[in-house]
Amino acid sequence: MSRPRSATRAFRGPRLWLFRILAVGLVPLAFLCLEAALRLLGVGASTDFLIPGEDGQLRSNPRFSERFFPRTLARPPVPFTLESPKPADVVRLFVVGGSAARGTPEPAFGVSRVLEALLELSYPDRRFEVVNAAITAINSHVALPIVEDVVDRGEADLILVYLGNNEVVGPFGAASVLGDFSPSRGAIRLGLTLRQSRGVQLLDHWLKPEPPRDGWRGMEMFLGQTVAAEDPRLGAVYSHFADNLEAMARAAARRETPLIFSTVAVNLRHQAPFASLPAADAGFAETLERGRQELARGDAAGAVEVAESLLPQYAARADVHFLHGSALAALGQVDGARAHLERARDLDALRFRADTGINDRLRAAAEATEVPLVDAAEAFSESLAGRRFFLEHVHLRFEGNLALARLFAAATAETLGLGAPSTAAVTAPAVARHLALTPEDALAIEEDMLELVRRPPFAESLDALTARHAHIERLRRLASTPQARQQVEAIYAARLGRQPDDLTSRRRRAEIFERWGETARALEDRRRLAEDRPDLLPLRRAYAIALSKAGQNEAAVQQIEDAMEDRGLGARIRAELAVDLGGLHEAAGRLGDAAHHYRRAQELDPASPLPPFNLAMLAAQRGQLNRAVEGFEGVTREHPSFAPAWQNLGVAFEKKGNVEAAERSFRAEMDARPDAAGGAHRLGRLLLARGHVEGAAEAFTEAIRRQIDHAPSYFRLADLQLAAGRAAEAAELYRIGLRFRPRDARARQGLARAEAGADGG
Repeated sequence: MSRPRSATRAFRGPRLWLFRILAVGLVPLAFLCLEAALRLLGVGASTDFLIPGEDGQLRSNPRFSERFFPRTLARPPVPFTLESPKPADVVRLFVVGGSAARGTPEPAFGVSRVLEALLELSYPDRRFEVVNAAITAINSHVALPIVEDVVDRGEADLILVYLGNNEVVGPFGAASVLGDFSPSRGAIRLGLTLRQSRGVQLLDHWLKPEPPRDGWRGMEMFLGQTVAAEDPRLGAVYSHFADNLEAMARAAARRETPLIFSTVAVNLRHQAPFASLPAADAGFAETLERGRQELARGDAAGAVEVAESLLPQYAARADVHFLHGSALAALGQVDGARAHLERARDLDALRFRADTGINDRLRAAAEATEVPLVDAAEAFSESLAGRRFFLEHVHLRFEGNLALARLFAAATAETLGLGAPSTAAVTAPAVARHLALTPEDALAIEEDMLELVRRPPFAESLDALTARHAHIERLRRLASTPQARQQVEAIYAARLGRQPDDLTSRRRRAEIFERWGETARALEDRRRLAEDRPDLLPLRRAYAIALSKAGQNEAAVQQIEDAMEDRGLGARIRAELAVDLGGLHEAAGRLGDAAHHYRRAQELDPASPLPPFNLAMLAAQRGQLNRAVEGFEGVTREHPSFAPAWQNLGVAFEKKGNVEAAERSFRAEMDARPDAAGGAHRLGRLLLARGHVEGAAEAFTEAIRRQIDHAPSYFRLADLQLAAGRAAEAAELYRIGLRFRPRDARARQGLARAEAGADGG
């Protein structure tokens, strides 16, 4: 009886070798065919940083970051267009880094643009292009492919690397929510290489769990992601950083592209540590707070004594070193202050700032690879630069960007042999005019940063927030005069006269026109931007909004519908565009059409809370309160942390007269957004309307605890104090609230009554 031959026995000799050859050859061939088919079908996206545009131009790839970040959290690069090949008479520099290099909150006035202005003003006979190749939240794992791509394109005369703040919290870092930490740099590089394949991108889309649906929340996303100074993962982070820097240097050397590294400057003087470890008892907290109060009262020597009494037991806590350094700085002891403030930064367990380990590796990498080094950290820390240069912990004011750009300009001139620059003779006002930096722009930047520092992990004091509000109010007055508007017009006309294709300045001018309410002029700028860069969805969406505001709703709808025809768009982006369409129809009063598009968005992206939330809002707008309540409740069940649903559920219940349910909803809103004042304030108003004065006062107090500059809660508390006959207490609350909302006429009237009552008492 014969037995069946095994597969191995069926192939012997030449047949076996033929089988092996076919297997080895056909599998890669099949993979290549699949890859080609997916590219033809528009599946996936290019992973290059620079991609070809029209007429041989090069552009930043808006989807570059999707290789490194969860899809809903990917930060796009600053859009730019470059002539390719580079004209021979142009000196082209690339600045690579994270948000500090990008120029957050407004890249138009970041270090790249300031450096370009300095070089243009210092060398008027030369042409310069400084390309902003920095991206928010990236670290060296992301920056290395950028440098490699720029080098391989052969389009750079010089690359400047200003990088290091995000090594721990960025993709693959020890405390990241943006990509899993790995102790193996080789594994990280292999994974990133595989993600260049469209097939792997498709598998990644299918197999990876849905990323967070509440979108980008900046530093708030990292609360709880603490890393102590002795955490062994830090060693891997530092090692990865050093290896990536050396890989950048090797890539640049292969193509003989000049490269400059810079250490990273951070705010030592006016940025308290975000988190201190290890935990301490109540007695420690009381003592530390006593030291802080003594420093606030001007008793710096007393604060030093408190800090020195704590250091023997709590030398590993960042907050003790920060108190010690701050007190020594107040006494003018700069060297001692610097040592303790640097130690406070290095012990900060929420690692959003480049520390000594990062900057030391930058210095070592520069020495090992013979790459020129700009030591910005040393230059800034010598004078303990704080609020003068920094908006908060790492992002720079115009003055800080100018100081950093002067360092970069000197290094650039030396590296490229441009001759000694006359940058010192180029004044700050001259650079500001060259960039079209106006009081209106400065106001917008300060307002953006105020919104940032109101949220965790920042915990700015009442005095610090008061100073921010006062500065904003001064800028608002300065920007509101007719003369200021004329100056803005002239500055932007001059800038765009010199560089009519400057995408950034045209966008900024459109935003200013919108702030002024000059709809027609804003629309013209928005139109040109959208037509010049139809590949950039944010510009097309902004144009659609401008069209809608100008009463051209059908044209706005057409813009979004045209954008949706792009075959390369994923379901999530299509859903966002469908929400845009719904909003446009809703604004035009076509509520049925709006509902249709919101339902379409829900089908495209069932994980998003926005489409069902908008449908519930439509029901509320139509007066269908029962349907609205049902819709909001559905959103809260699926997305319990989506605070707007709880807020509007409470409002709907309040309109229905169900105050108990409204109260529960506002309390749930408070749980969903523990850092926001709105839920507590709404709860206070509800309790006050029900006659629960004590409960209302507690709610308004809680609102202030959550947002120390929440003026409406100060005013409500003041009203309650005044009604209870406590005029002096009421007057103080009115005064504090008026620091943040100085033009509130009702509060000023209340203050006058309170002061009269206090005097009469």
